[in-house]
Amino acid sequence: KDEFTHKLGELTGKVGELSTEMGVIKADVSGLKTDVVGLKSDVAGLKTDVAGLKSDVAELKSDMTVVKSDVAGLKTDVAGLKSDVAELKSDMTVVKEILRTDVSELKSGMQAVLAHLAIG
Repeated sequence: KDEFTHKLGELTGKVGELSTEMGVIKADVSGLKTDVVGLKSDVAGLKTDVAGLKSDVAELKSDMTVVKSDVAGLKTDVAGLKSDVAELKSDMTVVKEILRTDVSELKSGMQAVLAHLAIG
């Protein structure tokens, strides 16, 4: 009977230890469940952030396309202006020559008038 009581006491102690360990395991599992719920929430937040970033990047790409197009248009406009300025310079050269000729003719004409007046 003493041995039986002794074994029963050992078993009761082991059952108590197992019961305590089960409590710790249950608490750990409960903590892990809470952690998983937090992780799920974090992942959902990250997904939302990534979706927002994708949208921002798409918008930036679109804006860059517009900017590139605007720059190309400006380059074309500048090239046109350069061409117009070159044409104006050429026209001014022609006008200068015409004016020089006209002024020279006027001088000659004035000198002839003056000479005629001096004679007369």
